[in-house]
Amino acid sequence: MSLKTNGGRADLDVLIRAAHVPAAEPRFLLRGRDPAAAGAVRAWASSAAQLGVPVAVIEQALIEADAMDAWLDTRLPDAAHLNDAERLQLEYQHSRRAWRARMVDYAPAEILLAERRGWDAAMAHVRGLANGAANEIGAEP
Repeated sequence: MSLKTNGGRADLDVLIRAAHVPAAEPRFLLRGRDPAAAGAVRAWASSAAQLGVPVAVIEQALIEADAMDAWLDTRLPDAAHLNDAERLQLEYQHSRRAWRARMVDYAPAEILLAERRGWDAAMAHVRGLANGAANEIGAEP
């Protein structure tokens, strides 16, 4: 049986299972050595407070953020757990996300809607081709 629970790195999946987080639930682990972690936890605490999360939970998060600030061994995360294909795919996805974010900042709604309609039309065409191929395979000679 594999230790991997689709949470990312197999060595961190053990921690996720130990915390009884369902395997399908999205999650993200921050470590004390990550210089960005404490600020991210504090940002979450601020957002959580506005959403009405219990004060005790917010205080737990802030205590962890303080401990992260005190952690002496700080290093930026690396991508050593990814193979080249995974790394390249994620870099590509990130560039697309950044491009879309820039488009939203200054693209008129009509252009964004046209882009979406074009995507929908292209996908309908691809689905039609796939369905046609499936029908041809199942057709009798």
